[in-house]
Amino acid sequence: MIVSYTVADKTGDASRYATARIRLTVKDKPLAPTTPQAASVGDSTALLNWTAPADRGSPITKYTVYGEGGYRQDCPANSCTLTGLTNNAKYHFQVTATNSLGESERSPASAEVRPDVKPDTPAAPAVKFGDTQLTVTWAAPASKGSPVKSYDLEISPAPAGQNAQIQNLTSVSYVWKGLQNGVAYKVRVLARNDAKEPSEWSAYSAAETPAGVPATPAAPSATAAGSVGNQSQLKVDWAAPDNNGDAISTYTLTTLRGGAAVATQRVSGTTQNVTVDNSEAGYTFTVAATNKAGTSRTSAQSAAVRAVGKPAMVGQPSATLKDTGGDGGKIDVRFPVLTAAQRNGSSAGEITYRYRFTSGSSSGTIPAGGGVVAAPNGTDTAVVVWAVSSRSSSPGDASPASNSVNPYGLAFAPAVTGSKSSGVGDRTVSWTWNQPNGNGRPVSGYQYSLDGGAWQNTQQRSFSKSVGFSETHTLRVRAISAGQPGRIGSDTSRSGSEPPPPVPTSQIQAHNNTCPGKPGEPDTYNPSGPSCGVGWVSRSEGRLTINCTKDIYGNGTLGSASPKAATRAGSSNPPPWISTDPGPAAADAHN
Repeated sequence: MIVSYTVADKTGDASRYATARIRLTVKDKPLAPTTPQAASVGDSTALLNWTAPADRGSPITKYTVYGEGGYRQDCPANSCTLTGLTNNAKYHFQVTATNSLGESERSPASAEVRPDVKPDTPAAPAVKFGDTQLTVTWAAPASKGSPVKSYDLEISPAPAGQNAQIQNLTSVSYVWKGLQNGVAYKVRVLARNDAKEPSEWSAYSAAETPAGVPATPAAPSATAAGSVGNQSQLKVDWAAPDNNGDAISTYTLTTLRGGAAVATQRVSGTTQNVTVDNSEAGYTFTVAATNKAGTSRTSAQSAAVRAVGKPAMVGQPSATLKDTGGDGGKIDVRFPVLTAAQRNGSSAGEITYRYRFTSGSSSGTIPAGGGVVAAPNGTDTAVVVWAVSSRSSSPGDASPASNSVNPYGLAFAPAVTGSKSSGVGDRTVSWTWNQPNGNGRPVSGYQYSLDGGAWQNTQQRSFSKSVGFSETHTLRVRAISAGQPGRIGSDTSRSGSEPPPPVPTSQIQAHNNTCPGKPGEPDTYNPSGPSCGVGWVSRSEGRLTINCTKDIYGNGTLGSASPKAATRAGSSNPPPWISTDPGPAAADAHN
């Protein structure tokens, strides 16, 4: 304190007064500081502030902070960072001030002070995909302060219609729903405890994409892709379904025969050649798609497709001639029918059989097991047979050739020609015929039958016989080939008519020269001469036989004379009549 005093002298003169001050210092220990306040807390620390108290005459040399658990720390000033505190322990601090005279009373206790520190930065969370969701898990970070009480998550990119952060999660996992399949997301996490500030954000997780199992594929399609021995390849195609957020890694292709599953395989693409045993039962296929989320439902079955290969070789056929006693030209071909295994996937109804002659003369279809086929007579040939499937583009190989045969039939009928008008007095009937086609075999001879009589053998191609006048007879003829008689040809023949009775004849001898001329020679009579020309009959020619009943000149006059007879040369008189004698005696012709 400061004390002021005045000194007066004896005079009492005020102007002579002297005034002085005396500073009196009353020393004592300081007063107690005011209630301290925590400005902040930290990792085992707290920043404590208080108002400095009166030092009571002696400067304050230090402050001392006291807390629970025997905590004590000297501080040089009224703002002090306390260290060595126990995190998350509750403290109520009191402060004393000390000067040269001693330590003050303790201040009132502070409000609760709890040293704390934010948790360590969490590790990046793990993320597992789901269908339109992610399951996020993380490890609780270390905390030197108060225990971690909650977590915040942040996702990138922000889902449509959602906040990018989820706060106050109390567990170490979270299923983030409502995400879009096929979008890659990443997530980070921070931890909170009782400290004022949360931890730092963790690093982002690896990106993960929500996905569900693929959509069910549509039914595949299947087509034949070729045959290999007793197996075939079938080409199966299908369309990729919606992958539902993740690329399809494989397809499960199932092969069914007759509706029963026989094989399953994994396929990476959308087409696959499948090798199957040839079968009369149809093959169908189903497919299922797999991605990281799992396997889709199985598709409907494809339309059925057959696996059919080339039919096997038919066994060696046999050949037998048929209808050799008729038209011939027929071979009975027999062969073993293919077994089910030999049909190589075709049903019996889908197999047809074909044949071909080794002579090259004919080919065609033939019933299963064999049948009679037409073949040209007279040609050596064998038969081969092969199978054809309506389900396969490749016919089976031809069988070994059968035994060789040469078809034949009955020889054709000869063309028989009988004489139709024999001369008068000819009592012969006769026939001729040609050599017909032997119909596959050479003609070795003939047989004939006259008027339905017994057949007679002959090597000739003609026949004649003496019969009565004006008779008609029928001759049937057939050729012999391959030791058997052939078809019959026939014709009729008629003998000549009976001649008229003989005419009376006479013998004459010309007396000199006579006209008309000689019997059997043309009459060259020329009335303008007159002259008989070359027809003169001389006596020297002896006796001549003449037909006195013959009308020489067609005028109704019989004999060798007529009114038209020529006169002797140089005479105006007609030639004399030639007298005839029906008997052997000769009549003389005279002039």
